[in-house]
Amino acid sequence: MQRITRKHLDAKIAYLNELTNSPSDYWESGDTRRTAIGHYHLDGAYGGWSLHRTMNHSGGVHDVFECGHVSARELAALISAFIRGYRAARGELSHARQEPTASLHPLKRLRVAGRLPVRPVDA
Repeated sequence: MQRITRKHLDAKIAYLNELTNSPSDYWESGDTRRTAIGHYHLDGAYGGWSLHRTMNHSGGVHDVFECGHVSARELAALISAFIRGYRAARGELSHARQEPTASLHPLKRLRVAGRLPVRPVDA
């Protein structure tokens, strides 16, 4: 198993910021000392790591996974799953799991495809 380092986590977070069109830097550009809202960044404490997202210009953050500080390997897996889910929601994954319709009865296959109305329930 490959060791997961801060460098790995930083690379995943940089990709996440790019993918979501979030600011890549913690601070806004210019002379202001305001944080960039929406920026994903790494936080380390208690021997673990957490993914935070900046929520206001004063530096307030939100723990994205709401699981506290976890090991680097666990956080890397969570970020990868988050990225994959984000891409799937945008329709970027061509091999996303489809509804298995080949094994269904022909009428059920039509119903799943939306070409056959659902039978009304007798009252």
